[in-house]
Amino acid sequence: MATYYAAVEAFDPAGQDLLPEDAEYGGEARFFVVQAEDLAQTLVVLADTIAANGLQLTRVIHAADTDRFEEDLLPYDIDLAGMIVAASESGEVCVSEAQIFEPAEEPAASGVYACCIDAFDPEWADEDEGRYAGHYQLVVIRADSATEALVELVGALEADEVHLLLLEGLTDAASFPFDAYDFAFEDENPVAEVLETGGVILSNAYAYGLDDAEA
Repeated sequence: MATYYAAVEAFDPAGQDLLPEDAEYGGEARFFVVQAEDLAQTLVVLADTIAANGLQLTRVIHAADTDRFEEDLLPYDIDLAGMIVAASESGEVCVSEAQIFEPAEEPAASGVYACCIDAFDPEWADEDEGRYAGHYQLVVIRADSATEALVELVGALEADEVHLLLLEGLTDAASFPFDAYDFAFEDENPVAEVLETGGVILSNAYAYGLDDAEA
């Protein structure tokens, strides 16, 4: 078992009722720490926990092993060491207090979610004689919600026996900054393609070696 984190945004349908009359509720940012077998299991537990508390997951900002956490990832402070201890000792999900934010204008929902992943494919490791340590890819997923997108992604990777190491920026494809990444898809319009075909479509991959992973 290892300890993983996930920085997310969620929406509470009752959130406005908890605020003063002059405040507007647009959603909330939360930070989770979970003890799990791997990141895939962490994301499934996370989605279930959020849904069980009546919230709707809208975005996964970043998720990985706690060893990979960097303080500048968040605009708010969290006690990571304390949360790791709490999650490890209790075996339960540890979550930060909600960071409420105001409504922001968002593009219309596209029916597709996108994210960047860091993953490990054992087949590639065998072919590369030990030099391969992992790879980065963009992913587009046909889904009507962030929770559904997570389930689709985890299922697709597990079916190919690929291990998820990090997830970044899971959000509606209409808001995803594709131009900020130097990746390419076989189809010029992967969003339209996955809307038609369903499932998950991966971009080309950028592999890195053991030396890069340790740097």
